[in-house]
This record gives sequence, structure tokens and C-alpha cells, in this order.
Amino acid sequence: MSSYEEEEDQLPPLPQELVRVPTPDSNLHHQNENGNGLFAQFVEDLDKGVPEEKIHDFVYDYLIGEGMGDVAQLLAQESGYPLPPDETLNIEKLAERNQIREAIQDGRILEAIDRIKELCPGMLENDKEFHFIVLRQHLVEVIRKKDDDEALDFAQKYLADKCDNNTSREQMSLLEQTYALLAFEKPEESPFGHLMHSSQKQMLAHVVNQKILTHLGVTPQTRFEKLLKIMVWNQSQIAGKGDIGLNIPQSVINQQARDLFDHPDDAEEEDPEESFWRRYSGA
Repeated sequence: MSSYEEEEDQLPPLPQELVRVPTPDSNLHHQNENGNGLFAQFVEDLDKGVPEEKIHDFVYDYLIGEGMGDVAQLLAQESGYPLPPDETLNIEKLAERNQIREAIQDGRILEAIDRIKELCPGMLENDKEFHFIVLRQHLVEVIRKKDDDEALDFAQKYLADKCDNNTSREQMSLLEQTYALLAFEKPEESPFGHLMHSSQKQMLAHVVNQKILTHLGVTPQTRFEKLLKIMVWNQSQIAGKGDIGLNIPQSVINQQARDLFDHPDDAEEEDPEESFWRRYSGA
């Protein structure tokens, strides 16, 4: 027997509550040992002083805000708690929002732009910086296809004309980084390879979704996200005071505040990519 196996034999048994851990494919239909779904068990574990309908409203708000209306409707059917009237109204535009999200995540940016203009006329035209970022993602997708001629032609037609004396240094830097991808045979391995990553499209899809919600008169940030920020902030404040045996520097706490609540960064220099997402992630 190896030393590793001997050490393993000496380990104490896992606590019973940790023996059954939900797998990644767990969903609303997954049953626990009592025959209840995972969400039902979650509700049971909460403080009994919280009205159950409030918990459901909270979850509905998050699911629909993130474009998961089918999951929200399934939960409403299984739980017996109907969707609030205001959430029912939000679902009416959900199909269009999901089509735009999927188009962006699939790299079909021009299709997404057409759908955005149809759903929210004037939204892109009234925010030139945001329009610029969406168009730039199409340029990245063209570069991904190794079509240098089309990339240069598109940039000159649709991006260069948006750069004038009022163009920020940040926008110019973003455009320069994107152009730089053309200089590499494997742009995904270049210093600007992060622009080719799928997370870039996911972030853009999220920001576009929030912009659409704002345009439609819906609060883009769900109540769940707001509560989570407050909880994290409170925990950092407690830790900063050393009440739980920690002593977090005030500078770290201040940075958390900026990250959580989208306060302007005090740093003299900030990566233009990070600066854009910081401003627009809260729509």
C-alpha cells in the first residue's frame, strides 16, 4: 500500500450532509432525499420569517432579468406561485432579448445590431461610444475569420468615420488594439488575444441586455444583484474592522466599493477595455 493510500485510509469520514453533493446537471426537477426539488429545499432552509412569495418574486426578477424566462415560467408552474404582473410584462420582450443575446454570443454581430434597432430604435444612435463597441466586436469576428481585406474595409467604413476630434483617447486605444490583431498570424495568442475570447462576447451580450432593459424602462440591475452587493460590502466592512479576526486594508475595501458600485476609478491610468466594461456593466 502506498503512503498516499495509507493517508487516505486515516482520513475521517465525511459529514453526512456533505455525502450527497448536487451535480452540475442538477435542475428544478432534481429530487433530494425528502422528495423535494432543490429550490423547494432552498426555500425550506431560509428563515421562516421571510414570506415565501417574496423569495419567489426575488428569483423571478433575477431569472427574467437575465433572459431565462422559460426557467422562471417552469418554476412558477412547479411552485404554484404565479409570476408577478410586472414580470409578465417583461417576458413579452424576452424572446427578442434572447435572440439578440444569442446572436452576439454566436458572433453574428450585424444581425444583433439589426435586431437592436428594431426593438429599441435610436438606442445605438444616441450612444455613439456604445455603438462603437458593438461594431468593434464585429471587426473582431471578421479578424477571427482571417479575412484581412474585409476587416480593413469594414473598419474604414464603419469605425474610422466615428473617430473625430471628439473621440476619446480610450476609444482610439481600443481601436488600435483591435487593429493590432491583424499583425499576428495567431491573434488569439497575441498580447491582445483576450479580445478573441468568448468571454468578450458574453460580456457584450450582458451589457447589451442591460442597455435594452434601460431603454424599455426596466431597471437593468436585478434586486438579487443589488442585495448581493450589499451583503458583500457588509462582510468586507466587518472584516475590515477586524471583528472576525481579519484586518483588511482600507485601500482594498475602497477598491471593492468601486468594483461593486461602479464608482469612478481613482487610478491615473486604467486599461480602456476595463474602463468601458466598468461604466456599462451597470447600464
